[in-house]
Amino acid sequence: MPKIDARIIKKQTPIFVTTVDGYESINSHVKKYILELKKQNPEGIESNVRAWRSHWFTHKLTDVFNPLVDIMTSCCNYVSKEYYNDGHAEFEPFNFWVMDYEDGDETLHHNHFPSHFSAVYYVDVEEGCAPLIIEGESIQPENGMLVVFPGHLDHEVPKTKGRRMAASGNFHLKPIDIYEKPPDDEVDKFKDEGFRRKIAAANSEDYYTKQLKNKKPIGFKS
Repeated sequence: MPKIDARIIKKQTPIFVTTVDGYESINSHVKKYILELKKQNPEGIESNVRAWRSHWFTHKLTDVFNPLVDIMTSCCNYVSKEYYNDGHAEFEPFNFWVMDYEDGDETLHHNHFPSHFSAVYYVDVEEGCAPLIIEGESIQPENGMLVVFPGHLDHEVPKTKGRRMAASGNFHLKPIDIYEKPPDDEVDKFKDEGFRRKIAAANSEDYYTKQLKNKKPIGFKS
């Protein structure tokens, strides 16, 4: 692999914070489901989250969190359209999990690359609990708060004092076709037998041999 000389140009990357409408009702349901999952699997899943955490793909194991996942997805699409001015991009959840921090729990320094967006939603947080720190920016959780940020940003959660129940997910760009459909008259050309024969002739070895005579295309050895 050739050596690559790269420069990192420091640039402030936006972090998006909002409060979800009607979060009180959402949180009462989500908290109930989180506590039920915790009861079913008290050990949780081991990860850089040093607190109880559900399976990475919780949204595929149960549909009870679908309304919240939909809200997160909609916010990612909104950010893409309104901030990055891209109305074509649509995002979909790659993974989704829930967490319940208690006194002394923390999350180690990490990022979610190569995910395009990451999101965290706060379900039940006590006053004075640990903040979310993204690239040195401290964000104090509040009930109903949703934070969306580019997945490559490093972040962590210091040891907390008090409950800190949250849901997180990573969102990837859906495959999109950025090319417009060719005009009908261009499509009709390929339906014409005579035109197809011309194309076949142009792709023949003899054709290219004649065209390349006395020429030396870039990348070819004489």
